[in-house]
Amino acid sequence: MRFYLKFSVIAMLLVAAISINAMLEYNTVLNNRDGSSYEARIYFMNKYGYFQNVPNWSHGYGYTAFLFYPPLFAFFSIPFYALTGSVMSSYAAIMIFFSVAAVAMIYVLRKMVGMDKLQALFLGLFFFFNPFAISRFYRTGRVSEQLGWLFFIAAFFLIIYYKDRRLDRKFFYIYGVVSALALLSHTANFIMITVILAGLFLYKHKREWVPIIGSFLLGIILSSFWWVPFVVSEGDYLLSTDQFMNKTVIESFPKNILFQSTAILIPIAALSLIFLYYRKEGGIRNGLFLSMVSLPIALFLFRLTPYIPIVNRMGTGFFFVYPLFVGAYYMLKTGYDRRTEKIMGACVLAVSVGMVLFTGVFYPTMHEVDFRTCPEYNMSKTFFPEIDGTYEILPTSGYCRHTAIAYATIFHDLNTTGNWHPEAAPKALEERRLSLFSAVEDANCTGIKAITEYLSIEYLIGKDDDCVSMESCGLQEAGKEGSFCMFRV
Repeated sequence: MRFYLKFSVIAMLLVAAISINAMLEYNTVLNNRDGSSYEARIYFMNKYGYFQNVPNWSHGYGYTAFLFYPPLFAFFSIPFYALTGSVMSSYAAIMIFFSVAAVAMIYVLRKMVGMDKLQALFLGLFFFFNPFAISRFYRTGRVSEQLGWLFFIAAFFLIIYYKDRRLDRKFFYIYGVVSALALLSHTANFIMITVILAGLFLYKHKREWVPIIGSFLLGIILSSFWWVPFVVSEGDYLLSTDQFMNKTVIESFPKNILFQSTAILIPIAALSLIFLYYRKEGGIRNGLFLSMVSLPIALFLFRLTPYIPIVNRMGTGFFFVYPLFVGAYYMLKTGYDRRTEKIMGACVLAVSVGMVLFTGVFYPTMHEVDFRTCPEYNMSKTFFPEIDGTYEILPTSGYCRHTAIAYATIFHDLNTTGNWHPEAAPKALEERRLSLFSAVEDANCTGIKAITEYLSIEYLIGKDDDCVSMESCGLQEAGKEGSFCMFRV
């Protein structure tokens, strides 16, 4: 196996180099996926601070920075922003820092779980630079989840270390702090490590249940400064409505053949590797522990995740990434006979080479998330410097509209009644915005005037038919760029 792992590590170092090179490009471009929302939040953290009122979004109704999103990644951006003074440079820096720090952490903590240097390098590089991680962390730009996985792995290693050792005060305090950091990074990572902690609970004797429960509660208490306001306020926002939850359920099912096939093959492969480990180790208590490790994978394999409260908010991509980590970990920890070891090693090498080829072929897709490829980019450059009041962008398809909102925030400090995340908008505001969109679509001039006055909107930006409607209602045209138009109300 070591022969194959050596070549696999070399292959994955190449993938890591390609990925980091792509991340460096975010130093100068705005990410046209989820990344632009994180870039806007970095701007909020460094201009307004944590949990401060932000006038830029949901203007007139109040938008509290990080009320509905874990803040830890943005705290990490502060020193980088102090050095560079650039949101995009800070975003690129923390993305690279989180990846390198995570691989280094696995390498440093390898002895806790009985791994050698080669195995630790393989696990770190494979997990943080596999095609799904590249797509989810770097292309889509989910830096908070990227950070959350770092603390998930730290907590996972700690649980494995103490699985066959007596729990002590070190476990209590370290797990409590690490789980709190996981929750402040990404709620999905916290949920997943809590499931594995439940496995430890089932594994241990009753006399050790108290420190396990206590460490969980300690993490909850340490992170309460963030999640308590979130829970208390959620009912006033669209995030809590059936409309948002139904949307999440629908999006939890992969649509195309590639995702449908990998959504079956990856969980089956991970469950098979866990089973091989269990068959080698045996034991009822091991079975109980591994059943909890396997539970999230099985739920996703049988498409049950959309119907479980809280879990249905975690999104599909998370359930692609989790099986890759636990599958790779238990593959490395299982002792095989010589024949099986050769087969497993050849599979590992084939997957690693495939990762290099896949990354090379699909490297150009990293540039598809460059905001400059959007028609909204030229619109933003033309319209936003001329705006001196509150604006609203009428709905268009895709991410570009959301990224335009981030662009207006970061580069022009403009205020909008809109929001990158409509689900985090106050219900009353979102209802009126939807009424405005309908009024423009129907050319309801009275409705447009009444709603824009009520929301204090001074500029409306639309496209194609929206332009015709606003012109027919006698609004004053303030600019035109391609198929986009801007009218002063």
